[in-house]
Amino acid sequence: VARFRFIVKRPVLERFPPAGRLALRLPDGRHLPAGGGGAAGFVLDLPFGDASVVALLEARGPLEKKGHLRPAAAETERRQDAYLALYTRLRPVFARRFGRPLFLLYGTLLGQVRTADFIPGDDDFDIGYVSGETRPEAVRAEAIAIMTGLVEEGFSVVLNDEGRPFRIRDPQGAPGVHLDNRPVFAPSDGHVWLHRHARLALPLSDLSEVREGLMRGRPVLVPRGAEAFLAAYYGPGWRVPAPGYSNAGTPIAPQPRAGLAPPLVP
Repeated sequence: VARFRFIVKRPVLERFPPAGRLALRLPDGRHLPAGGGGAAGFVLDLPFGDASVVALLEARGPLEKKGHLRPAAAETERRQDAYLALYTRLRPVFARRFGRPLFLLYGTLLGQVRTADFIPGDDDFDIGYVSGETRPEAVRAEAIAIMTGLVEEGFSVVLNDEGRPFRIRDPQGAPGVHLDNRPVFAPSDGHVWLHRHARLALPLSDLSEVREGLMRGRPVLVPRGAEAFLAAYYGPGWRVPAPGYSNAGTPIAPQPRAGLAPPLVP
């Protein structure tokens, strides 16, 4: 059975009409049945709604992948600059304290390789480091030590709901600005592991060896195998923008699912 998830956060629901129907429509015009009765949509009863959502979606575009309204373009650009400033501050600290480079990953890397800038509308900043360990338990222990060191350096660290790697913030910085940081490791199975959706047939050297690049004119670190990583993660068409792309439906390989199952911290 095919499944998908579409998130709508409470602040967005507050913009819905007080009463209405939420339907899922395919490109050919058919509606997907909702619930177990085969209805064409969900009936919504939101007495707190102010009915402004249609105008906001027309002005700003579809909801973000995490269920929020997209900020105005000027606000997005300010946040992107704040992400980049936090990375610029963190990078030398990470190298001094832990003796390893902190490089761009995922959509942040994709934007840098394509245009030396963010993907239009991108509202996060993905970074990573290569772990010196090969077993998930040891990688977790190492990550805990790194998080402790970052707190000692004056940063704050936040885990996601599952206790897995980990967001880095500046307590004195702009609210809501954080970097999404992940360890990369190779458990001697011919793959590099990043998270449960990412077990990639790449040599670790594609990520452990880095070069300096530019993003909005600021120096950033980029894996030397950036293009191989992007092709392995996003597919061979990674150079062509695909605004609707999501890897959420990518099958999860059983090896990282099992190996990364325990939480990062007790």
